[in-house]
Amino acid sequence: MIRIKDKFVIPVALTILLLSVACSPNEEKSAAEQELSPVEVRLEKPTALGETGINYFSVSGKLESDRIAHISSRMMGNVARVFIREGKKVKQGDLLVQIHSNDLIAQRDRIDASMAEARAAQANAKLFHDRFQALLAQGSASPSEYDQVKLQLDLANARIDQIEHSRRELNVMIAETQVRSPFDGSITRVYAEVGNLATPGTPLVVVESTDELVLRVEVPESEISNIDRKQSVLIQLQHSKDTVRGTVDQINPSSGLSGSQYDVEILPDRKAPVVHTWKAGMYANAQIRKLRCDTSFASSLKRIVVPRSALVERGQLTGIYTVSDGGKAVLRWVRTGKEYAGQVEVLSGLNVTESFVREADSRLFNGAAVTVK
Repeated sequence: MIRIKDKFVIPVALTILLLSVACSPNEEKSAAEQELSPVEVRLEKPTALGETGINYFSVSGKLESDRIAHISSRMMGNVARVFIREGKKVKQGDLLVQIHSNDLIAQRDRIDASMAEARAAQANAKLFHDRFQALLAQGSASPSEYDQVKLQLDLANARIDQIEHSRRELNVMIAETQVRSPFDGSITRVYAEVGNLATPGTPLVVVESTDELVLRVEVPESEISNIDRKQSVLIQLQHSKDTVRGTVDQINPSSGLSGSQYDVEILPDRKAPVVHTWKAGMYANAQIRKLRCDTSFASSLKRIVVPRSALVERGQLTGIYTVSDGGKAVLRWVRTGKEYAGQVEVLSGLNVTESFVREADSRLFNGAAVTVK
């Protein structure tokens, strides 16, 4: 029986001894490191919505090109050629559509022939004018004869001016048969087809600027007094978490055609790299801070917000670090609500009088020693 007992006791004792040797120094070293190098943190208290008047409202809209041109031809005629397709990038002045201009070119050829005839007549009239001017100076021609020759020269010069004017008008008409892009952009719609009749006012091509987008939203009558031009807002795409700052650029002063909804244009910050990946037609939300405090929130002091950057995501759980009385980091799980321009509402798990870790000099973990800046 003694052997059986020793057979079990000795291995157990050895196991305990090995574990104590293997684990104790590391634990002591980890604790020592924590004591010697605590994490520096900056604490902050939550913001009460009603207390400070930080009120936001959200509106939805669609990204559109800042410049959209529905291009048509000023000349009536059949479409001869279409040089572009939808999605193609174009530069200002690029030829998009060519209208048949054979009849106009034929008219210009006739005008050129008339111009050659008129210049010959002008040269002949100039020759007679110079001769009679010399004869008049010698007394060999009467003033009336000279006046008749001078009148013929004036008529020849007037004929030249008239033909040149007609040719310039015709060149303008020929140029109008070449539909060109008014600015740099992309072709979003092509209505023109070879052989179709192009008429003035009927769009042939739609060109949109691609490097300048604007978010168009409709602000209800109840909120229109809470925004102003040049006001900063937060824009977030509906299909992603991409957010950038924007600026209110235009506010339509009338809602007569929109049913108590005021059209507002918001310009995204073009310096943000993510903006260059946005496309016209995408839907986005704009979170706008009210310029005037809504007194209806004055009694709702329990509604608090914290910066999104202070929250910690662990799977489907959301937490925030606080500091215990012993100077240790405590990860506390919270329940969040709406987001207000980078500030997230905390519904439970944090009190308005409690401080949380706003930022830390190094990575935090539950139970880490901390020092407050």
